[in-house]
Amino acid sequence: MNERLHDLSALFRTKERIKLLRTTLSLPVCTVQQVTIRTGLSKGLVSQYLALLEHEGLLERINRKYQLKMCPLTSAVKRLLNVDPGFNRIQKTVMVAWCWNIWELG
Repeated sequence: MNERLHDLSALFRTKERIKLLRTTLSLPVCTVQQVTIRTGLSKGLVSQYLALLEHEGLLERINRKYQLKMCPLTSAVKRLLNVDPGFNRIQKTVMVAWCWNIWELG
């Protein structure tokens, strides 16, 4: 069992990272070039972010391709991206900034 702590806030730190995460989670297998074309972001940013996703255990690298790992963490991140925090006005005041950014980009 993996007892390593995950830095999930690093995955959601900027709007560009959220865009990359949504794109990557929608593709079962992808390359840096494919994600770059779909998102319009630089190859350097995409490459570093895919390496971060691999380090966090969401992706597995096979040669030059990244394959989505179907694990509980991947399912949890996908669910988090689908959360609609607008259901309650009180929730908006308590919500973490990066979580609010996810909902805005929805």
